[in-house]
Amino acid sequence: MAPLSQPSKPPVGITRLAFQSMGELSLFQMVASAALAVIVFTLGSLARALLASKGMAVTTANIKTVLLSWQGILLLVVGMAVLTLEELLDASKGRIKLFIELKGSTADRQMVDDVVRMVRERDAVDDVALISLSYDAISYAEQTYPEFETGLLYFAGYGDLSLIQCDMLLVEEEAAMATSTQTVHDLGKQLGVWTVNTRDAMHTFLTKDIDLVITDQLVMAGEVQDELDARSDLEVIYDVIFG
Repeated sequence: MAPLSQPSKPPVGITRLAFQSMGELSLFQMVASAALAVIVFTLGSLARALLASKGMAVTTANIKTVLLSWQGILLLVVGMAVLTLEELLDASKGRIKLFIELKGSTADRQMVDDVVRMVRERDAVDDVALISLSYDAISYAEQTYPEFETGLLYFAGYGDLSLIQCDMLLVEEEAAMATSTQTVHDLGKQLGVWTVNTRDAMHTFLTKDIDLVITDQLVMAGEVQDELDARSDLEVIYDVIFG
């Protein structure tokens, strides 16, 4: 299990972490980097599935060939070059904590091995976290590569939380309201919530003892955090009591 840091206040997904630690980059660059991380890894999953369906070897070279064949279309859609995961790791190392979601029907142990190899080659283990809806992929990563920080995404109850092998429990917004932060912390894990995209919900979770908030709304999240930081002592007490 990777050692867990204890942030002074909840970070807000990839983009909020970038907002906190990448002062030399523009807001557009930070949002684009986070969005492209999702796009690239989703495309990687699609490429792996396409290769497997055609009986072709699922290698890095073949995946890149497929991605490059799609890049021209993507350039027209998003107006910028699509980074490979390797390029994104190079660009983000030492700047942000990059949450890499192992996503799609091909989110398997081979995908874990591939990502771990890319990260290790760049000596960036401390700069990433591996997360997924696939418990098999996450438990495999936790057991096989304990130096990596891992997180399980899930929608609802997951039984005995003490049996889940990961560093972070990342719970859907509604389910998070019924999850005891203290229970999770007592198990030596962090608790995160996704996807928090409204101002009221953001206010609620940023005033709770939540370790990680995932959002698509970077600017709104920053505004809410600034409002909370500017509260008087009386307002803080009111939020604690009436939440």
